[in-house]
Amino acid sequence: MLTVLSQRVNRETAVEVGDRLLNSGNVELIHINEELNRRSLEIFKEIQTKNMSVVD
Repeated sequence: MLTVLSQRVNRETAVEVGDRLLNSGNVELIHINEELNRRSLEIFKEIQTKNMSVVD
């Protein structure tokens, strides 16, 4: 979802939605590897390329 938002709307919106989901008490995330997920989101926020996806 964050990748689609980043490419179709803009990166700022994708980062904002991602942060809201992570900090929401209404969403339960099930991590395969929590540290890997945290680091991938950090990289997604750092890289300014519009074509970067969360899974890249």
